[in-house]
Amino acid sequence: MAALITAALGQWKKNFGVVYAGPTKVADASETDLSTPDTSIAFDAVGIRRLTLQIIFANYTGVAVKLQRSLDGGTTWDDLTTALSTTGDSVDVSPEGPRVRLSIAGTLSAGADTMTVYLYAERQAV
Repeated sequence: MAALITAALGQWKKNFGVVYAGPTKVADASETDLSTPDTSIAFDAVGIRRLTLQIIFANYTGVAVKLQRSLDGGTTWDDLTTALSTTGDSVDVSPEGPRVRLSIAGTLSAGADTMTVYLYAERQAV
């Protein structure tokens, strides 16, 4: 079993007055047991007005990837999105909270299981 490879959101850039980061591959799994949801990818969301999440996977079953937010510093989390479960699915959300994390789950099949998760973010211009 391989470990889930994670990355930070990415460098903030500005183009035509829009401040953005990504799209960034924030999670990459290959033959990784995700039967217990992985919630290790968390980041500050203060000032982020829009997040776009997309998943691409092959052979995993029971896939459920969603964004969650915390208003109490990371003790309690609630779902910002319903779980994405079809490859290529994406969702846009306004986090409206100081802390956001990903919940990534999937059951290994008998085939070559792969999953990537991408995030794109826009924040308020300063």
